[in-house]
Amino acid sequence: MKSGVWATIQQFVTLGSTAITGIILARTVSVSDLGVFSFATNLASIGTAILTAGLAGIAIKAFVDKPASAHRTMTALILIREFFAILAYLVLLPISALVGDAAVVGATAIALLVLFARALDASELWFQAQARSGSTAPVRIAVVLVMLGIRLVLAFTGADLMTFVILYVVEAVVVSSLLLVRYARDRDSPKFAKPETETPRALLGSSWILMLASLATQINSRGDVVVIQALLGSSAVGLYSAAARLSEMAYFLPVVFMTATFPRLLQVRREYGQKSRQYKQELQASYDRAFWAGVLIAVVILLIGPWVLTTLYGAKYEASGPVLQIHVLALPFVFMAAVFSKFIIAENALFASLTRNTLGAVLNIALNFLLIPHWGILGSAWATVFSYFVASYLSCFATKTTRVAGVQMTLAFIYPLRLLASAVRGTRKKGSHEEEAP
Repeated sequence: MKSGVWATIQQFVTLGSTAITGIILARTVSVSDLGVFSFATNLASIGTAILTAGLAGIAIKAFVDKPASAHRTMTALILIREFFAILAYLVLLPISALVGDAAVVGATAIALLVLFARALDASELWFQAQARSGSTAPVRIAVVLVMLGIRLVLAFTGADLMTFVILYVVEAVVVSSLLLVRYARDRDSPKFAKPETETPRALLGSSWILMLASLATQINSRGDVVVIQALLGSSAVGLYSAAARLSEMAYFLPVVFMTATFPRLLQVRREYGQKSRQYKQELQASYDRAFWAGVLIAVVILLIGPWVLTTLYGAKYEASGPVLQIHVLALPFVFMAAVFSKFIIAENALFASLTRNTLGAVLNIALNFLLIPHWGILGSAWATVFSYFVASYLSCFATKTTRVAGVQMTLAFIYPLRLLASAVRGTRKKGSHEEEAP
């Protein structure tokens, strides 16, 4: 089975588990408790952006381009990620104390422990670089399914909120440990090297911009929950997060696809060149598929999303329906942003990534503070959509390096018309050849 297929299966299972866990929580605990869980896990997601230090794409590129140094790269990755996990914990826990009560702080203190486990996920990047997601995906899938079963059993026994927060951490610990063992035992893996300083310095020298950009991306997508917690409280966070959980399921699909196909994009660029027709076609096809997949999914969710949400979560989450319908308007641009982020790495346009994501994060937080007092959680949803539109599309036209991406995204809007024009030209060409035939 191909790497991309395994990556897709893994993501579907993970997203399915996340969705079912959300349903379990919604049906088991109060709206306020769901808000506490969502706030804590959202801060953990922001922490994950810090600990990865923007190194995912750069590490994959290093594994592909410099296989002889792969063992040093792996060791450096783990050490860097653990260091930033400590830093993230020390920064994020006080934030929960500023905006939440004792329950919020306690849940966050436990949830943030997940960072130290996720730092060990660096071993998975080597398998991705080798297009061998099939070596790691079964591990994640198995653990996710087992942990889901445990959650279901505990839900029927009346488990409380903190039990589910602890399980959130335990799942990450088990997955990361098994992935590290899988890497160490693989006969083709480069294993590990003695710790040294040269490789970490080289990696961080290239990644600090991406780290800040990744952090800005998480603030753009998760910062709204922090503002809602500060202004409206945990119950509002629970209502908002019920919608966000469903919309974010779709947000991850293009990320999975581009993670699996990024090595091929690099290979096409290396073989044919940056300005080659093949490379441009590969990028354009990715933008085309991403945009229209986002449109299709957005239309479906607009039509049936609120009904699905209340059916799954219960009538007490009826106010979450309009939030979901607003959120999905950003899907086409979120999908294209996944392609754009890989283009930035391939072209080494790292500052452009920082600029666009910082712009989106600042805009999102500012609009949240401006709109929430007037429109509540609906104002937060509109702030998210507008910030995604600016960060994912309009910002591409700000620099010469990324303007070509903006043009290709614009062409993706009219992909059906381009297909029709191509078909008409093909028909005319065929007709002219038939007229010339004796």
